[in-house]
Amino acid sequence: MDLLSVNPQLLTFYAPYDRSQRRMLILLNPTNRQVLFKVTSNAWDHYHVSPNAGKLEPYCTREVIISLNNFDYCADLDSPSSLLHQVHVRTSRSHQWRGDCSHFQESFPQ
Repeated sequence: MDLLSVNPQLLTFYAPYDRSQRRMLILLNPTNRQVLFKVTSNAWDHYHVSPNAGKLEPYCTREVIISLNNFDYCADLDSPSSLLHQVHVRTSRSHQWRGDCSHFQESFPQ
């Protein structure tokens, strides 16, 4: 069983990219234990995530808002791979982090 269920699995942002766009992820903890999560990306300069990390109680859900910041699409065409953005939700059981969980956020690279 996965520590978190993430819905939707794929976020799509549509042109034009000269304005900010928002999408919502729903995280569900289907386990009977607390789960810590952190959202990571290979393109942080294009996205804002709120909250980007947190703790989910057993059988609870959390909304995560991912905003695509406006950018110049034509300038990014010089490097086609720069448009293949990925956002990942990483997890850990909270019992692995005794007491202060602030180290959890530092344990995953951006």
